[in-house]
Amino acid sequence: MAKQQTKEINQDDVKDNKNMPPHICGIIMPIADIEGYPTGHWRNVHDIICEASNDAGFKANLVSSDDDVAVIQKRIVQNLYENPIVV
Repeated sequence: MAKQQTKEINQDDVKDNKNMPPHICGIIMPIADIEGYPTGHWRNVHDIICEASNDAGFKANLVSSDDDVAVIQKRIVQNLYENPIVV
């Protein structure tokens, strides 16, 4: 049976990673309640995705969200392109 090699973790690298901004996990989902789903369903889905993203080292963000006031379609397409992962 082959032995599995383990990589020694450099503590300086860990500290450096903590200072870096987290990668963004883009979220695509309805932003309002939809007929056929209980009230607050999509908010619950959002919260679950955010928790899982944070646990994986990502910052969850709706692809439609941005600090800049601009055309929402442009913002969505730009975030879809730039975010390393989208759910």
